[in-house]
Amino acid sequence: MAPLDDDEEDAPSNASAEADDEGSENGVPTRYLQQERAMLQRGRLAPFQTGWSSALDMEALCERLVGLSVEEAEKDAREALQEAKDDARDGDVVAVLLQVFQSARSSVLDSEEEPTDYSWTEVLGYCSRLCALCDRNFLSLGGQPGPDDFPARVVASIYAECGRTLAVAGHPVEARTRLQKALNVFGLISEPTEEEAWILAACRASMARALRQLGQLKGAQDEFLQALQLMANLPESYEVTELLSEYCEALSEAPKGEAVVSSTLVDLMASMIEEKFGEGSEEHIQALQELSAACLAAEKPSLAATLYVTLSRLLREYYGSDPDTWETQELQAVEEKAAQALEAGAASHMSEGDLEAAVTFWSLAIRMREGLDAEEEVLAEMRQSLAALKQAAAASEAKGPASPNEHAEAAAMPDISQEEEEEDARPDSWDEPDGPSASSSIKEPLRSKPSLVVGPSTLRPAWAQRSPPPAVQKEATDAWD
Repeated sequence: MAPLDDDEEDAPSNASAEADDEGSENGVPTRYLQQERAMLQRGRLAPFQTGWSSALDMEALCERLVGLSVEEAEKDAREALQEAKDDARDGDVVAVLLQVFQSARSSVLDSEEEPTDYSWTEVLGYCSRLCALCDRNFLSLGGQPGPDDFPARVVASIYAECGRTLAVAGHPVEARTRLQKALNVFGLISEPTEEEAWILAACRASMARALRQLGQLKGAQDEFLQALQLMANLPESYEVTELLSEYCEALSEAPKGEAVVSSTLVDLMASMIEEKFGEGSEEHIQALQELSAACLAAEKPSLAATLYVTLSRLLREYYGSDPDTWETQELQAVEEKAAQALEAGAASHMSEGDLEAAVTFWSLAIRMREGLDAEEEVLAEMRQSLAALKQAAAASEAKGPASPNEHAEAAAMPDISQEEEEEDARPDSWDEPDGPSASSSIKEPLRSKPSLVVGPSTLRPAWAQRSPPPAVQKEATDAWD
């Protein structure tokens, strides 16, 4: 009985062909092909033998079967087994066909020419037959284990390897089905060994790539995360950095609202890499860079800001007190990104009504700008904005829930002239909202609060937005952009 009931045919379905055509038009990510091919070439299949007769030369038999169709290879294998052992059980046949399958697949992958549908035909035939033999020899007693059933690890690894092969061959729909079967079987293993955990993690990574190839990015992100959590606990799973890179790519590709990212998740990923490779290691630095870029792509500047601040600190510690020209430029580039993300994060928190978080982020932004030697006029305006934010936050805390008009009065600068107040009486707005709070240490917003600023990309207070003399306007604009 098959672990996952379906009515698949051996040949790729029309639906799969349509999905493949769509995928080829959109372009399959290079990293996807590289990682899946690496998995295939490193494949950890779990063949088993049931006591070969000394009269059977297994290696010679497999070499003789290479190049034959799967039907011919199985027929010859059964005849050889029958002659050597007086028995040709399915378990022995699978052990033979697995070796022939891997040899045929290696020939396609190692070829200097790009594989075509025709070159994959023989290999995919072996995939179908191997999976059919697993279906027939697993949970064979009405959904219960039979005495001669294949071990669960063998069945799961065969399904996974065939699914991975289908994905690389350009059939993501069939790949997803085989990989799901593998995951179903892995679910029956209550206490997986380290080797089984590695195979399971690789299977989830392959499922994520298949879903990504099909454009199902939300599901792909979930599978990447589960694979990362599994690999992080394995001692030699250095593939975790590549997997994190793929996860960040999937985040960046996801449409608005489909990016599965949160402060808890980002902290988990960053901490996982830090624990595995060490704080400030090359892998840790790369992870912070990729996660921060993915958070910005997912319109989560608050999350990106905390990562950039950490990255800035680590780089300063690494380069020391006297960095060279190139190192200084790299530090300035990171800190400029950190400042921009902090400013955007403050705006996001302000739009959510979380003035305390906005104060925290804006204070950090000022420190970053000071380190970047921003113009004194810009810093003065930022400090005045911070004072206005603090005043509004204190008023809000003292009064509790209040109307927008009351908040606006609390946020107003006390020394603004009547003429300036009338000039800047138009409604204020913040930059685009960013979603939930970026830091777990900052309270979630309890009420809505108005903005203190005008314009979509600045935190300057309304009084600072009047038109200054042309020369001053140019300097201020350049410094803020």
